Amino acid sequence: MEIILPKEKFKELKKLDETGIIKLIEENLEKAEETLKAERESFLNEKKAKLEEKLKEIEEQLEALEMFYEKALKDREFMREMSEKLRKENAALRKELEEKKRALENKT
Repeated sequence: MEIILPKEKFKELKKLDETGIIKLIEENLEKAEETLKAERESFLNEKKAKLEEKLKEIEEQLEALEMFYEKALKDREFMREMSEKLRKENAALRKELEEKKRALENKT
């Protein structure tokens, strides 16, 4: 924290001895504590806002990942179905080919 004083006030403070400074501090201690509390509260509110923003970003990323995962599961199921369909189709074509091959062999 930085304290800025007008030149005149600074010159007055330079003239004070140790007891004068202590008296001045004691007179203004309550105000200083309030100022520090306000500064701390402001700092914590800024930090809270940043954390809330970060949490929002993380939640958005998590939602995107969940959507991606759901799509991946659907795609995987689709690929299994297609694989099974192609396997059956392939088996039927092999059977048909074997039957034609046997038919040709029986003709000769």
